[in-house]
Amino acid sequence: MKIKFYSIAFAIAISGLSITTNAQEKPILQDSVRKNAAKVFIDCRSCDMSYTRQEIPWVNYVRDVREADVYVLVTTQRTGSGGDQYTYKFQGMQRFSGMNDTLTFTSNPDETNTEMREMRTSLLKAGLLRYAVRTPVIKEITISHNRGMEQEEIVDNWNYWVFELRTSPRFNSEESYQRIQLNNSINISKVTPDIKLEIEVDQSYNRQRFIEGEEDTTYVRSSKRLNNLFVKSLGEHWSAGIRWDISSSTSQNYIFNNMFLPSVEFDLFPYSEDTHRQLRFLYSLGYQYSHYTDSTIYNKMYEHLFLQQARVAYQIQEKWGSVNLS
Repeated sequence: MKIKFYSIAFAIAISGLSITTNAQEKPILQDSVRKNAAKVFIDCRSCDMSYTRQEIPWVNYVRDVREADVYVLVTTQRTGSGGDQYTYKFQGMQRFSGMNDTLTFTSNPDETNTEMREMRTSLLKAGLLRYAVRTPVIKEITISHNRGMEQEEIVDNWNYWVFELRTSPRFNSEESYQRIQLNNSINISKVTPDIKLEIEVDQSYNRQRFIEGEEDTTYVRSSKRLNNLFVKSLGEHWSAGIRWDISSSTSQNYIFNNMFLPSVEFDLFPYSEDTHRQLRFLYSLGYQYSHYTDSTIYNKMYEHLFLQQARVAYQIQEKWGSVNLS
């Protein structure tokens, strides 16, 4: 139950900057400059490395992490607003040992792949510049900004609220078979650095009719569900939340099912580092009430249950590989 949300202020700031190299006007960098440029190993599954090499020619790209002066780990995760959060972790090695940094930004769901590639490359440039200034290649780099660039306050008219509507109707009709299937959902969410709120309403209807001679058989399955989740951040290591689910389902034998589940979570590592490492301990204690359509195998039409759950999850992604246990 952690809240994962980072400011994109840094990414917005560098979007108005231009970092170019004089070497782009020459066939190659001078041998002495090229030899002393930072050696970089980029650990990224989703990066366009051909574009990266073209836009950032003032470093040496190596294929063996043991040869690198700078190790860059790029991780991605979805956000509550439908965008992606990118985290670039820079780790100095050898002559840059101890020079570490982490840069993040969050994309909008309506941005194109080209726009995303440009913004990601700009962020990578900004992170690598720290190492380039300590090499002779800095003489070949020019930093500029767009003329007329002014400080502008960004106003979110929706105040972090996101609304999604989905529908999926399907119809099938043959001489001996008919089917109507409807799936509808409404999702409402709000994610900020302090809270996470999700409300999901789902409705499903499935009607099948089989006609064989004089036999006419119809099966109907339907379900309705309301899921609510609220999480409050209690700092870099703790968070608390409540899940409240209400549902009915013919296939699951529920006329009415109500589950209330408060939870608390502790992460051994700060939440700001959870894109590359986390060790989470989650404990939940709650209550469930069920009203059944037909009696259960224990001859019950109603049931009251107290619930508890305990979970441990460990994830880490480093230059030597990744581990995911839960």
